[in-house]
Amino acid sequence: MWFSQFIDIDLSSNNFSGSIPNVSSGLQRLDLSHNKFYGQISFLCQITYGSLYFLDLSNNSFIGEIPDCLWHFKELQVLNLGHNKFSGRLPISIGYLISLESFDPLRYIGNVGLCGLPLTKYCPGDKELEAPIIGQNEGGGEGIDELDRLFLIGGASGFATGFWMVCCGLHVNWHGRNEFFRFLDNVKDWVYIKVTLFIARQQRAPWV
Repeated sequence: MWFSQFIDIDLSSNNFSGSIPNVSSGLQRLDLSHNKFYGQISFLCQITYGSLYFLDLSNNSFIGEIPDCLWHFKELQVLNLGHNKFSGRLPISIGYLISLESFDPLRYIGNVGLCGLPLTKYCPGDKELEAPIIGQNEGGGEGIDELDRLFLIGGASGFATGFWMVCCGLHVNWHGRNEFFRFLDNVKDWVYIKVTLFIARQQRAPWV
């Protein structure tokens, strides 16, 4: 099946099968959900960076690793890869897509071979993430150094100050509330990914 002439494709809920060899470099919307498509999804890397905003490949038989090129789609708002046969580590770079509605792990559900954050399944060789104790580790040395501590404290206080300033503004501007709280929900998910990755790096770094 050849899709290279279309920028908006919706073939959802049919009985189509086969692999996807090629797509338009200007593709903006792709919905292949609830079919019998198979093969790898490396064809996504043919799409011009930033053009894709909707991607639903759920309930098919796609295989292989999820390509790292997904992070190039800065306008991607909807992503559903659930119930396929994907395997390997979920690209950490997906966490940089702050335009996504959320970083819900359910969008990857049903792929038993997938592992890595934000999924609860750890990849082979990964250590289960646990929040480190500030100023302490197994060797009795510094768990997180003074610079990291100041970074966390400063970031928290700055966020709190900015948050309340925006809330005061929204008290006056009623119409901006809905958009603000949607944005805040996206930022919350983005911060969660960033903090989790920060903790993981701290745990893996050799302490002096």
